[in-house]
Amino acid sequence: MALDADALVTLADAKLQLKIVDGDNSNDAFIESMINFGSDFAEDKIGRKFSEQTVTDKYFDGRGTESLLLDPWPVITFTSLNVDESRRFQAATLLTEWNPTTGVGHFTLDKETGEISLIDSSFPYGRDVIKASYLAGYTAATVPGPVKMGVLLLIDKWFDESKQSADGRWVLAETIGSYSVRYGTAFDSASSGGSTSDPMLSRLIELWKPYMVPSILAGDRPTYVRTV
Repeated sequence: MALDADALVTLADAKLQLKIVDGDNSNDAFIESMINFGSDFAEDKIGRKFSEQTVTDKYFDGRGTESLLLDPWPVITFTSLNVDESRRFQAATLLTEWNPTTGVGHFTLDKETGEISLIDSSFPYGRDVIKASYLAGYTAATVPGPVKMGVLLLIDKWFDESKQSADGRWVLAETIGSYSVRYGTAFDSASSGGSTSDPMLSRLIELWKPYMVPSILAGDRPTYVRTV
């Protein structure tokens, strides 16, 4: 099985984690399957995609605030920002990024957090009154280390359990007191993330917490976006 385009770790990363010697390619297809599944599991738990994405004409609601948090983020390159209460988005509605050298511009951009802050003005209230185009996400080389490490820990655990199971099935659940074990076929349960027990999941959540999507209830990210 080939790696998905949005895999969060490379085959070389996984083989280094598993201490597989150079030249041993006997388990490559199996490891790639675990990388794909682990990457999907991580993004599902974190609540966002990490792969590089081209965002074209994405519409955001205005809330009367001075700032807007883009989603997805971080921003690699920013293309355009239009603000228009009439939602026609003609040339005159195009805003420019602040240039500290010339002292000209309408907004500042924190690429890491995806926060746009208007200078001396606020975004108007209304649905679809903001339109943005940009390149977001991470390249394969810049995926945050803790995100990658969590995926590698999952791969390490799953690979070890597959070796322990004589018939090649996965350990889907374990109980330490009065030891019991439940097996299933490979990737039998996406919702369980393989054999991720509570201690493992808690460890992963701690690793991934800084990269998780903030609570919608907190109003940290827009609750409505539309892409055309």
